[in-house]
Amino acid sequence: MVLKGNDDIQKAKDVIVEEDVLLSINVTLLAGVIVGRGAVVGSGSVCRKSIPPYAIVIGNPAKIIGSKFSPREVIAHERTIYPENERLSLDLLQNNYKKYFINKAHDIIKYNDL
Repeated sequence: MVLKGNDDIQKAKDVIVEEDVLLSINVTLLAGVIVGRGAVVGSGSVCRKSIPPYAIVIGNPAKIIGSKFSPREVIAHERTIYPENERLSLDLLQNNYKKYFINKAHDIIKYNDL
């Protein structure tokens, strides 16, 4: 718990790591972070924000540098390990892929060149 003032008490937020996630050595996950299913977090990364499913992140602060699979590959992968009612939708996967990877490709390339 974090105390702020006399009677103002805030509960710490949970950290959630979903299934099929790879957390490398010395990863720090700050309060409230959700690591999406199938994500890969590189060594020494500090995650301040939630990570979408199947993203690859590295750094301090952690940044998305890639996607483990394309949306169609995720669908094929999930068919082998999840029942139909637990699979992620193609729409969600395509939106995440576009938002976090395709639209930021220039930033990702620049970050990787450092």
